Amino acid sequence: MTELFSKLLTEYGLSTAILILLVVLFIYFLKWFTGQVEAMRVSSLAREEKLLCIIEGYQDALNKHTEQVKDLNTVTQTAHMFQREEHQSMLTSLKEVEKALGRINGYRDDH
Repeated sequence: MTELFSKLLTEYGLSTAILILLVVLFIYFLKWFTGQVEAMRVSSLAREEKLLCIIEGYQDALNKHTEQVKDLNTVTQTAHMFQREEHQSMLTSLKEVEKALGRINGYRDDH
């Protein structure tokens, strides 16, 4: 390596030797840089995979929660339907009581 550098220096001059040295250093820098980029890419892929697993877990939890809400909503609507029926029957009974009390007090049907 030293002989090659000294031969280049004597045959082509100092500027050519410095230029070749800079090119060699640039090639080593590019190799180092591509290694760093590859390491960052691998790290990023691992983080992305972990994040996707977390998001999938959240999506499963949301789906389960949605199913539970749908079931609860169905149960609540059924319970409210029975309550409305009970209230309607109570209202009918109270109207009959009102009519009976009205007759007792001497009111007419149109009152």
